[in-house]
Amino acid sequence: MDYLQISELYHHGIKGQKWGVRRFQNEDGSLTEAGRLRIKGAKRKTDLAKTQLGVDLNQKNIMKPDKDASKSLELKKGSNVYHVTPKDFKALNPDQDLFVSATEYDRNLYKSMLTMQMRKKGFGVDTPISEVSFKLKEDLKSPSNDEQKKIFLSAYNKNKKVFDDDMKKYYSSEKMNSSELYDKFIKTLDKPSISKQIFYKEVKKNGFNAVLDQHDVDNSWMQASRPLIVMEALNVLGDIKVSKITDSDIKESLKKLNYI
Repeated sequence: MDYLQISELYHHGIKGQKWGVRRFQNEDGSLTEAGRLRIKGAKRKTDLAKTQLGVDLNQKNIMKPDKDASKSLELKKGSNVYHVTPKDFKALNPDQDLFVSATEYDRNLYKSMLTMQMRKKGFGVDTPISEVSFKLKEDLKSPSNDEQKKIFLSAYNKNKKVFDDDMKKYYSSEKMNSSELYDKFIKTLDKPSISKQIFYKEVKKNGFNAVLDQHDVDNSWMQASRPLIVMEALNVLGDIKVSKITDSDIKESLKKLNYI
């Protein structure tokens, strides 16, 4: 299986990309949906930094994440991954899945932007917002986006009624094609459901113990690079270190991203 090691930098372009075709603008100069999301995300990030830290973000020189999801990703045992939380984190629960940052870009993005967003929503008053680092007890493997989509469609085709019923809880009776269904299903992985258990089981059958949080790559204002969700995290994530995130930490992360 072809894995992407995060210690090396690759660029393979975007699958299906054609010369002259722009992702963020139409031919007449108007913004595509991805373009509108990009502008909206930039404004939200700027507003958060100005309000909470009193700093203006440099939107021209920001670091561009490597969003190549055409390869599977593998992190070796002993590597560190990170999680930002407003909860008083002590330990993982059995069968818990956990959102983690697996690249340095994502670590700094969530440590800064997600922390400020949590503060805006009122978190961090009674319990500090913290970064939790974990040392991997075993290799962490996640599929490429294309592999993950195939795994999802395989699970969906075998259990259509279960998936459709679960999705209706979040999207009423809205009809979706297979691509839209996949994108919106990934967005619901922070909630318990039978369909999520079925999907995770199928992912494990294919030799992976994490999935790609594709929503935060393409369909969220965060615009992360390779955010992951670790399945049954207790079996994979080892030594835990919890550190309170301060304004200085946020500014340092913004500097590393070339935002300030």
